[in-house]
Amino acid sequence: ALALYGVGNADSIFVAENLTPRRVRTNNTNRPNATGNGYLSEFRYLNLSARISRSVYERPFTLNLDYAFNPAASNERQGLVAMLTYGNHRNIGGARVAIQGFMVQADAVATVFANIDYIRTNQNGGGISLNYQPLENVELMWSAYATEWRDPALLVKPITRNTLRTRFRFQVQMRY
Repeated sequence: ALALYGVGNADSIFVAENLTPRRVRTNNTNRPNATGNGYLSEFRYLNLSARISRSVYERPFTLNLDYAFNPAASNERQGLVAMLTYGNHRNIGGARVAIQGFMVQADAVATVFANIDYIRTNQNGGGISLNYQPLENVELMWSAYATEWRDPALLVKPITRNTLRTRFRFQVQMRY
């Protein structure tokens, strides 16, 4: 899949709060311009996605790649997300494991990348998740992510200390 986006001189908080439909889920880390009323860079980015699926030992094995490039930015303009998944959790007793890695530079995209709330701009990181279906309409999901800022000085509110941040999530999904 290939997509081209254009975002003009807009304030990131305004975009996050007022975009309709609400596609922006969280604030991003894009740098503000000198007056603070918009972004430092313009965003006319190209988003290329690919998916390759094969069967391995009679279970699905999938590689997903998502690449973004912002030619309107002078630097910090690329992002890459890769995820490997194995297994199928759609049947009772089924399980799927996923491993993900990402590198997103500060001005690669204007919002959260790949529609995943853990992956923001100006971050490197990775994660693992496990999905299991114990009952017909019940799915258990466990995820763990670790991220760090690529360059803390490029944050909207710069910090001097960069630490590895972790997030864990356990979710029960029931379908009726």
